[in-house]
Order: sequence, then C-alpha cells, then structure tokens
Amino acid sequence: MSQPPKQPERRQAPPRPERPPQKERPARPAVDYSSLPKSQPQNSNFAMQLTECENAINNMKCVVFRVTASWCGTCKKADFTSASNKLKELAQSMSNVKYYDFEWDRDVSVIGMLEIIETTVPYFKVFHNGKLVKTYSGTTHMKELEKDVVIYSQ
Repeated sequence: MSQPPKQPERRQAPPRPERPPQKERPARPAVDYSSLPKSQPQNSNFAMQLTECENAINNMKCVVFRVTASWCGTCKKADFTSASNKLKELAQSMSNVKYYDFEWDRDVSVIGMLEIIETTVPYFKVFHNGKLVKTYSGTTHMKELEKDVVIYSQ
C-alpha cells in the first residue's frame, strides 16, 4: 500500500508589530468664509438667467426646459432636432408657455439650479404653476411631451 503524499508544512506569518498610539490632533479653527472675495461667474448674464428662469417657473402656466450637449450624438440627429424645433414653435405660439434651451457644458449654473443631475441628454423638465410635473430623458417621449405642453398650458 502506498502512502498519500505528504503535505508541505504551512508557515505562519510573523506577528505584526504594534502601531504606536496616534497623537490627538488639535481641533481646526472655524473658518469665516464671509471675509473671502466672492468669485464672479464666467457668464456675465448668469444672474439674469437664474432670475428669469425662477420668475418663469413661478409666474407662467407651463415652463419647459430642454438640456442638450454638444457631445451628444442623439441631440444632433435630424429627427430629434426637427421634433425639438416643433416643440419650441408650439411653446412660442402659446402666451402662457415659456421654453428654454440650455447647453450642458455652457449653462452649468442654470442646470444646477434646476437640479439636473442626470447625464442622459437630451433632458426635459416641465413645470406647471410653479411645480415640477414631468421629467423626460432621451428622445422617445417627444409626442408625449408635446401633449403635456398643451395640457399644462391651460
């Protein structure tokens, strides 16, 4: 009878040296940011854009925000561009609807105000009487978006 092969002995790792106790760090003093100079936005009509958008949201029956990007292939397609232009013309033909078109990389401040955190563009937000009622991402909802503009404009 043959004997089973002998297993090699397992070596034990050497014990880790104990870490020296860490010194207590002093508490950081509070920083007063009010004394720092305010940075100016790069876009000169930054405040006007924000104020205009906020006023439209609060005072118009229906407000549509469209966000596109120069790097977005879908945003450049002819069928999306024509559907988007049709939506823009529809909104401009109604007195109680406001339509805004923003560029993802250029209008960062407004996109931040609208709390658009998705990177899926094109992106639409629809407000009715000051409240967000619909958000759309992509191009498959253009017909539904047109219907919503008509419904929420009344």
